[in-house]
Amino acid sequence: MKNILFLFHAAMIAGCVSIPFEKPVFVPLEAENPVHMVETFQASIPPQVQLLTTAVFEYNGQTFHGIGALAINHRDNSFTLACMNPMGVKLFEISGNDQQTVTHSVLAPLASYGDVASAIANDIRRMYFKTTPSHLTRLQKRKDRFIFSESSGAGDLEYIFGGQRGTVVEKQYREDRALVWRVMYFEYQEYQGKQYPKGIVYLNYEHGYRLTVRHKEMRFENN
Repeated sequence: MKNILFLFHAAMIAGCVSIPFEKPVFVPLEAENPVHMVETFQASIPPQVQLLTTAVFEYNGQTFHGIGALAINHRDNSFTLACMNPMGVKLFEISGNDQQTVTHSVLAPLASYGDVASAIANDIRRMYFKTTPSHLTRLQKRKDRFIFSESSGAGDLEYIFGGQRGTVVEKQYREDRALVWRVMYFEYQEYQGKQYPKGIVYLNYEHGYRLTVRHKEMRFENN
């Protein structure tokens, strides 16, 4: 039954996916070293990033817009996020790391839906943290991409590398071969030897929603 629900949500989301970013251009990788590509990409991630973001949340035929100030620290996998709606009403403010979430404030109507802060924090972790595989042994070599996979929780996590910059372009998580969630990265921007995606599309097939994030402003910090 669980697999049937996953497949149903996947079909519903896949049928309406449109990407508002430039898709990566895949190039032949026969001469590339996959381990070197991952290591080079890992070294290009800025230790800390300050982001001004816009987000579009789509669920059950409804669309919600938000504006956020997001700080990501890749050294210790910590984050802070404050979000407001387009009218300037503060929706929530949270912080955390890869182990815990701290709720500073949540607008009452949002709180009525349950533990919204934990759900948002989980999505942040999936989108922004662990963007390279821990092990480089489970590898599928395709003509224009490298696919690394590893066990994660109750399922398997895949990292797809490719494109002209040799970056991670997608992460996919499966349980019992059913796609549970997927993250796609677009339009990497480079500054002083570091790079970061300008756009992220996150699809949660288990719960049937989509999140499109655009980084309007990015500031890299090396400390």
